[in-house]
Amino acid sequence: MFQSSTEYGDTLGLGYLPGKVKRFEGIDSSGLTYKVPHMGWNELCIEKPASIVEDIPVGHVYFVHSFLVNTIDEVIVASSNYHQKVPAIVQKGSVYGMQFHPEKSGAVGMSLLQRFGQLVEGNSYALTIYPAIDILGGKCVRLQQGDYSTETIYGESPLAMAHSFEKSGAQWFI
Repeated sequence: MFQSSTEYGDTLGLGYLPGKVKRFEGIDSSGLTYKVPHMGWNELCIEKPASIVEDIPVGHVYFVHSFLVNTIDEVIVASSNYHQKVPAIVQKGSVYGMQFHPEKSGAVGMSLLQRFGQLVEGNSYALTIYPAIDILGGKCVRLQQGDYSTETIYGESPLAMAHSFEKSGAQWFI
């Protein structure tokens, strides 16, 4: 969604939102080290009013990530703190992104998913899910927190994987 990322080397993004995705540095402004990846419960702080967070209870959400985005405040709906401000929910128009796992975030996460469902229900635009295909060494893989030594191979052929997504109804891939 963002302009660029350093997750797999410097890579251009879709550019829909301004900003660059980068790995947590693992050292704070006072020189103290901290654990990367960030795994755990952190308070979700609403930064500005937005439909997605309307009537959402105050609480904590569950993160498992090694990367965060440097972006402009105008797109940040909610944030958290892990040795620095972490954009947790971003929005531009009808496009939303969440850095944490709403499905693992208890009542707050379920409320956000229900709210998202309410926002798209009855609208004339279609909800589109973009499956991601990561390719490493010509194979479709999944890495754990970007660690190349933890690859799980999902398919030998990226083309065959794309065809299986297409048969399931996917129209676009990223």
